[in-house]
Amino acid sequence: VMALLDSGAMGLFLDLEFIKHHGLTTQPLPKPIPVYNIDGMPNKAGAISSMVDLVLHYWNHAECAVFAINRTQLSLSTIFGISDLTAAD
Repeated sequence: VMALLDSGAMGLFLDLEFIKHHGLTTQPLPKPIPVYNIDGMPNKAGAISSMVDLVLHYWNHAECAVFAINRTQLSLSTIFGISDLTAAD
């Protein structure tokens, strides 16, 4: 899976097309979360309205993670916020 490590991202994100392609089960959020670009403008992809629970595997380590679902508008399917990576250290 192609992923972006983003020091400015505030969480874990999966692209909506990735979710559809892999048939993953999502959970709706009670209230959508607005998404803003670095310039403070609302993101064209719109608010985050659902999440997905996944288990991440790396070498001999596994952990549960909750990903927000949005259109990343990039040629990759996953964005990892740097704070999520350091928390797993």
